[in-house]
Amino acid sequence: MQTGKRENINVAGKIPQAERYSRGFTPTANMQSAWQLQGRTIAWPDHEDGHYQIPYVYSCNGRPFVKQLAEQSGTWFRDVREPSNLAKPLPDFHSPQGLLDKLLRSKAVAEEKLKQEGFAYLRLRDYQQNAVQAVEIALEADQHNCLLAMATGTGKTRTIIGLMYRFLKAERFKRILFLVDRTALGQQAIDNFNDAPLEQNQTLSN
Repeated sequence: MQTGKRENINVAGKIPQAERYSRGFTPTANMQSAWQLQGRTIAWPDHEDGHYQIPYVYSCNGRPFVKQLAEQSGTWFRDVREPSNLAKPLPDFHSPQGLLDKLLRSKAVAEEKLKQEGFAYLRLRDYQQNAVQAVEIALEADQHNCLLAMATGTGKTRTIIGLMYRFLKAERFKRILFLVDRTALGQQAIDNFNDAPLEQNQTLSN
């Protein structure tokens, strides 16, 4: 659900309007609602006495996202399924498949899996395990930016391999971007993905 008029100067400020559209939407008889697709028996409750019929709301004015003018540009988005979810700017709209993945992927279930998942087979040092756990705790608290600073030789790549594997295994994320600033570091990472043993002595690539 989106608002997208050119006169929409305060893009972020129009999210409540999109939320009203979501509450007022009436599915047709031959339409499967998103909440039904997720396996719910009723739509998502709002902060009053109503329900959100559409889980994702958007606001935009067609302008490219500019970080310095975040509230006046880009595409603002809010997942209304949880009251704690805040509106945030995006570079663009999600793809249909991306929205379906968000709908069917449970953040709560994934985080519970992470809490139950052991560390032994990752063969991490204590400080590496602490780093992984710190990132998981931050994401559980809806912190969107994290910085891990580790000295040369302390096993940054190994730490990130462990973190990525846990996220993928628990289905916390479907895709992860591993970005480096030099080709040599990219090759080094690929070598580690192919060689570093994890669960059942399988590598990340396997």
